[in-house]
Amino acid sequence: MAVNRREYPRVKLFRFSVEVSKHGENAFVPVEAVNISAGGLCFLSKSIIYQGDMLDFRFPFKRREIIMPARVVRVNGREVGVQFTADSDEIMDFVTTYNEEIQSMTIATKENIRLILPGYNSPENHKFSIDNLLDLDSEVKH
Repeated sequence: MAVNRREYPRVKLFRFSVEVSKHGENAFVPVEAVNISAGGLCFLSKSIIYQGDMLDFRFPFKRREIIMPARVVRVNGREVGVQFTADSDEIMDFVTTYNEEIQSMTIATKENIRLILPGYNSPENHKFSIDNLLDLDSEVKH
């Protein structure tokens, strides 16, 4: 049984398109993302990609475009798993923008579609001021 080394919980996606390019080449092509988290994503590739390759992902949000650098950590047939290599401020910016815009980009489901950072309400992470940004819906009782 494989060990789950993920730091962030994943969000399953349905027909969520992002664009990918080899790092620094600026030749983006659309791919279908399978799942995403604050730490990376899994997508379906039609190209040959190797573990260790560096890629850039472009997220064309309505408000603005975000490019996230990533390193390929797993290749299993067409399924490719990457880990974002951006610094914590860039990841926070991505998570904030994703959470603000994802509601209008997806079909509503009962599943969580927002990204979270573990421990975001712990004292160590107050510098990010994300308590309210990543709150799943304060009126919903779990």
